[in-house]
Amino acid sequence: MRRKKERRERKVPFFNIYIFKVDKELILGLVGEALESEHLHDCFLVDIQIQLPRIEIFIDSDEAVTFEKCKKISRHIEGVLDTNKYFGDHYILDVSSAGVGRPLKYPRQYIKNIGRTVELKTEAGRSLKGTIKDAGPEKFSVEWEDSEMVGRKKTKIKKEEYFSYTDIQIAKIKISFN
Repeated sequence: MRRKKERRERKVPFFNIYIFKVDKELILGLVGEALESEHLHDCFLVDIQIQLPRIEIFIDSDEAVTFEKCKKISRHIEGVLDTNKYFGDHYILDVSSAGVGRPLKYPRQYIKNIGRTVELKTEAGRSLKGTIKDAGPEKFSVEWEDSEMVGRKKTKIKKEEYFSYTDIQIAKIKISFN
């Protein structure tokens, strides 16, 4: 009897996915500990990216992300990782500000950026560029200029609209050098 050779799809091994999940959960817990033990209550985690040997942690703050804050978080995490040898001796840990180019993820970031220019795309595919005028725990508002025909003349009109955070696909702060 002949056996047919089955074509196997290449898949990422389960243990790699499991290790990555454990790594991310471990780092998430360590960041939480660092923020609590170092009394950095104005700071919050925005993102973790792990591509061993590099571990990148992006934080934001209600005030300002300073070198000192990043250093405190980094030293706390390094202390635990080095003591327990979670990643051995060969890893690179970067703790930094989320930065202007990274998308806004949390209401705290919108609140912090009231008065700044934002470019956003809604889940419905609508794109908009305007100024964040108001932000709260559930929604935020953006004001922008639009042109409308009044008679035979185009007139600029300011418009403002509220958006729910869940309706936003991506939002980024834009720096203006005018």
